[in-house]
Amino acid sequence: MNPRARSRSNSRVRGIWSKIRIITRFGESCGKAHDPDQFRTHIKYLWQNVISTQSDYFYRVLKNVCARDVQLTALLSNEKYTHGNENEQDYLLRQLGDRMFAFFETLVQENVLEDLSQLKQSAFQMGKQHAAYSREAFKLSYWDMFSKAMVEELGESSTENGASNYQIDPDTMKSWQHFLQVIIDNMMLGYENGRDSQINNSFDTQ
Repeated sequence: MNPRARSRSNSRVRGIWSKIRIITRFGESCGKAHDPDQFRTHIKYLWQNVISTQSDYFYRVLKNVCARDVQLTALLSNEKYTHGNENEQDYLLRQLGDRMFAFFETLVQENVLEDLSQLKQSAFQMGKQHAAYSREAFKLSYWDMFSKAMVEELGESSTENGASNYQIDPDTMKSWQHFLQVIIDNMMLGYENGRDSQINNSFDTQ
């Protein structure tokens, strides 16, 4: 490996392990604050009775984050190919929303919710895949936008799909926020790992 690439890689690895320690401490502290059975009950309730009844939930999440940042809109809607065509962009966002639904559906299965390491590994691998989607770096602030949007949109009822109004108690919302934090943090680690591999490969081929 090119010495410059090795130095950069080592620096980023140290940063990743620092984040892993932070996430581990975060998980331990949340584990003490949340009863595991209650946490799983909350997540399954939200998925079965709220999110899965709203076919446009993840589409609305994407529209929410797009409204926050123009550059993120271009990245998510693949503006290079849609050339600003709103109908095509909307179509791509709906497809992306369907893929997000499918991904989260795998995470709320009983065997995954009962095994935090499996949940983290699934999120890590998905983050690593994201590194291959675009040459443009996914800004740190983007991850935070997604987390906020997924909480905000949970509080919205989709009347056009006939979903009834619902109330989410504070403890259930805290469980959802913790669930998202674990997913987002480990996706970030996977994304950085994937980006590092791309950087190292580019130096090795020079």
